[in-house]
Amino acid sequence: MAQDWVFDHVVIGASDVGATAAFFALHGFDPLATRVLGSAEADRYGLPAGVDEVVLGVEGAAGGRVRIIASPLDPDTYSPYAPRAEALDLYSRDVRASVADAQGAGYESAGPVADYAFGPMRLIQALVHGPDDVALVYVDLDPAKFRLPSVLDADPERRHSELHSLVCVVDDLEAATAFFRDVAGLSLRATFPLTEPAVARFMGLPRESTMRMSVLSAAEAAPPRFELLEFDGEPAEARASLPLRPGCLLPVFTAADLDAAAGLLEGPRLAAGALVGRTPGGVEVEVRGR
Repeated sequence: MAQDWVFDHVVIGASDVGATAAFFALHGFDPLATRVLGSAEADRYGLPAGVDEVVLGVEGAAGGRVRIIASPLDPDTYSPYAPRAEALDLYSRDVRASVADAQGAGYESAGPVADYAFGPMRLIQALVHGPDDVALVYVDLDPAKFRLPSVLDADPERRHSELHSLVCVVDDLEAATAFFRDVAGLSLRATFPLTEPAVARFMGLPRESTMRMSVLSAAEAAPPRFELLEFDGEPAEARASLPLRPGCLLPVFTAADLDAAAGLLEGPRLAAGALVGRTPGGVEVEVRGR
């Protein structure tokens, strides 16, 4: 029987919590809570006790939060082909203006804005790197009716949404999709190929690449969504999200039965009431009880 996991938020390792928080503040995120992690919780992430944590979210949004944790470890190196949690997506009403504002604030764009037909709609995307090379993707759909639910639906003046989705690179799309659909209990919205050359260019990839993606969510498609991406013919070793180095992303799920969840993960470890472990496809996750 499938479990009832819910994708809740994303943990981000940061060399400077304030700098990473400022990056998200530029996109309309507000601080919701701050605290210092004790030894048991810090150990869950492979960190020493006493590191700072700040939670940010968007006013009016029920979910789509980020939790930034200070990491004194050496920074991670961005590697788009490596299986693990890799990029954060936000909806933007104006992708080009979002890129211009990010560049004006000192952040770098990975490549040109992509603007291409995708089935019945036009898709506009761009990727910028925040502190510690955290990858943030702006997404806009034309017509806007194709957007999934977000805080933009209730605020016509707002440019950016809450966290729309997390993109995880996997080394086996079928196995990862089956796990999150049939075992974790998420709803599969679609699986499709990505062959448009503009995609590789906006991602800043060193060469054109073809990809396949599965999009999963809660049954009502509430944010954040969970996206699995596999590259065709681009072998890469899995990169660990733990210990939590600056720039690393870790998806956090909730589940009603942690004992059952532990039996589903590779190398599960229980620390301070939450599990960490690896799923099929090579994605490290945190699972908390509810």
